[in-house]
Amino acid sequence: MHTLSRFLQLLGMGLAPLAMVAQMNNRISVGQMLQFLLVSVAIFYVGHTLQRYRGSSK
Repeated sequence: MHTLSRFLQLLGMGLAPLAMVAQMNNRISVGQMLQFLLVSVAIFYVGHTLQRYRGSSK
């Protein structure tokens, strides 16, 4: 579960810059970029919550 939570956190952190770059290259609109940013925050939050409540292995 620790690996899944870390993967979700990394995925959430990786989607945000990709969405910003895509918007700067005019591949997606500003609204779509904001949707991607909200989804990336949600994915990161799920990963953080899983890590917090399932116990962190150190």
